[in-house]
Amino acid sequence: MASALAVGLLAAGCSSTPSASSAANSLISQGLYAESAGKTHQAVDDFRSAAAQDPKDAVPYYELGMLDQQVLHNSAQAATAYKRALSLEPRYRAAMLNLANIDTPNNPQAALNLYNELILQNPKDASANFSLGLLLIAQNQPVPGHVALKKAIALDPALARRVPAGITP
Repeated sequence: MASALAVGLLAAGCSSTPSASSAANSLISQGLYAESAGKTHQAVDDFRSAAAQDPKDAVPYYELGMLDQQVLHNSAQAATAYKRALSLEPRYRAAMLNLANIDTPNNPQAALNLYNELILQNPKDASANFSLGLLLIAQNQPVPGHVALKKAIALDPALARRVPAGITP
């Protein structure tokens, strides 16, 4: 379940960074390996150690958020980790989308803001448009919600299968 984004960031070459970053990158790699081997607690330890080695790197916080959200099912800790990642890298799209998904049930205004920011960054983001549309409809704003859903489905027709029963884009 290793994050393709984190692997891509590592492969993109953080090698010209100081030794603390090299150590942090090594720990992130170890964490991704541990995560893929089902060793969740080892992965958490590795990501925390990576964050301690390079506190300005958003990746270990993002990876902690992923583990908290998807494996440990701890939304509050995941949100904290994503917020930390975003404080370091404000345009970290994956962290923004995951945080918006967490915020949707209990803090819909924060989720709306995040989805709108994602769409400002990339108007062709089908996933963000889709999630925004569903949230707007749930917030009793059907007209802009349907517009966002139609746009999402135009961008990615496969999303039409994910529209909940009772909602017509």
